[in-house]
Amino acid sequence: MLVIDAMHCILEGVVHYHCHHVLRLDTSATRISADGFKFVFNWSWTPYDPKTVSKDLKILEQQVVSVVKVQKALSLAISGDKALTLEQLWTRLDNQGTLGSLQFVAHTLGLPMTLVIRYATTASWLNSVPKNYGEANAGSTKADEWRILSTVYLPIALITLWGDDIGHAPPSDSFLMKALDHTMAFFQATIIACKYTMTSSRTEAFQKYYNQQVGGLHTLFPHTREGTARPNVHAGQHIYNFLLLFGPVISWWCFPFEHLIGAIQKINTNDHIGGPMEATIVRTLVQTANLRHWLHRPDCPKAIRQLTLLFDKCFIPVNAPKSSNEFIQRKGTTRAYTKHDGVNFSPYITHKGNANIIYRPTASEAPLAGQIQRIKNVGNTVRIHICHAQFVETVTGRTCVSASSAHASAYWP
Repeated sequence: MLVIDAMHCILEGVVHYHCHHVLRLDTSATRISADGFKFVFNWSWTPYDPKTVSKDLKILEQQVVSVVKVQKALSLAISGDKALTLEQLWTRLDNQGTLGSLQFVAHTLGLPMTLVIRYATTASWLNSVPKNYGEANAGSTKADEWRILSTVYLPIALITLWGDDIGHAPPSDSFLMKALDHTMAFFQATIIACKYTMTSSRTEAFQKYYNQQVGGLHTLFPHTREGTARPNVHAGQHIYNFLLLFGPVISWWCFPFEHLIGAIQKINTNDHIGGPMEATIVRTLVQTANLRHWLHRPDCPKAIRQLTLLFDKCFIPVNAPKSSNEFIQRKGTTRAYTKHDGVNFSPYITHKGNANIIYRPTASEAPLAGQIQRIKNVGNTVRIHICHAQFVETVTGRTCVSASSAHASAYWP
């Protein structure tokens, strides 16, 4: 049986395709823009100055005139009398043929994607992603970065961009709202696929959300009809069958092997490959095993046996017992952090990212957003004091908007 790897198919395949080619959420992709007649507002556009512009945004001298054309196009009406359609506006911008000019204008407006990545408060255990996501100098986005982008940062950015109309939800039949619903359905499928546990209801939900993404792709985004079909989009529909057969993808995807390949690639070989490197790795493993065995022999000198603790810290045994004395040694009545199921939680004064949580007051109540205020030692356990938070501040463009966290989670569960 041929098994489709979820890491390459979903994260590096479909997520990459949806963000870069469907939504065009990168400065290296052209934006399909349109034409227009009427200016609806005046904006204090930033003029291009080769003396002050950063190195990454420099453009050719003959492209400078296109900066003004792009700025004028973005000031045209897209609704009402003498207005362009959104597709016409995108076509107009694309006709400039100068990606550098469009990139400069986008940076002067403030990029919501990079603002969310730069200023969002996240937990310490969440891996980082490139703060200049979408730019050519950001490098190749890895599978784990696609996972975090599609499940954390991009939903926040797109909801504040497309799902907030001055504090109100846009009409459900508007193009941006349809695009947001379509994208959020796909991101929900990605979240479910990356779960550490899997149930029959989750597999059905994955199939439902993924089929919603595939079904509305060509209707909402006509430009995706061009070119060859993407095999990963079709292959992703078979992930449902493998979730039923093998359970969570964490037990059968390629992340462990890719991690091992990355670790091996970081080894300094001095160009000794094709035998010497492999022999060195095997020799080191054998020496480590022999040394560990000798340190645990009863006839090992006591002075040398003192090195066992340091040796085990450097080379952690696979079957090392977990410490069961977590709460025996204490200092004071409060704690800076506590660990539950391998995750660190902290008061907000210690780490704001580790303090923001989703919790249930009781097992039967709906989940709420809250912030840990204090963690106290009580006997051999800890007591966490939580403050219920009704609003979450998110950065959009140049302003801060207060958006109800419960509203977004209710609309896109």
